[in-house]
Amino acid sequence: MKPEKNLTARVIDRTTDDNDRLLILWRKRGEYHRRLTGWDDGHVWTVKVPSRLRTAEDALDWLIPDGVDYDDPRQGEWFFRPVDGHTGWLCRCALEDGHSLDRGKETEAGTWHETLYHRAAWTQTRHRAEHAVIAQKHGEVVFFGRKGRLRTHKYSARPRLYVHGRITAPDHKDLILNGWYEVVGNRAVGAPAAVAVGLD
Repeated sequence: MKPEKNLTARVIDRTTDDNDRLLILWRKRGEYHRRLTGWDDGHVWTVKVPSRLRTAEDALDWLIPDGVDYDDPRQGEWFFRPVDGHTGWLCRCALEDGHSLDRGKETEAGTWHETLYHRAAWTQTRHRAEHAVIAQKHGEVVFFGRKGRLRTHKYSARPRLYVHGRITAPDHKDLILNGWYEVVGNRAVGAPAAVAVGLD
């Protein structure tokens, strides 16, 4: 029997993850991007990854966002990064009162900011959190513009999503978070808070 000449996909690399589950790096014929396929909680998943990645292990490492430790809890495409005590306190206040406000001090550079925390529902994905809080930073930066004139620029940073308690998803095991955690999506997902609560 002759091998197929016009295969629609080509396997680039195969390996196993830390739990001995198969990972396959492959690409479709005629596509620029590569894809990584693996298994998690008994389900197959596939994500697009950059074409510069040469091994399945490199592609898996690429998916993990900056600032996330390998020990941080994970459920599917979402990582959960523990927050500091001040942020946890603001989240508790928002959960109890509906909202809380954190005002930053003006700096020598002439900048100020305030962050509004408000109770929310994580409803736009298959994942659900027992308790959720959205935080968004607003501010103003003062800088020297053309001809040495002072200019100001108002900004609104991307929202952040914080969760606490039981995290559920139909195709993953329940995850119990005893403190407040920031939700961070893998690199294939994008901005986690915007995706999770439909802000984008």
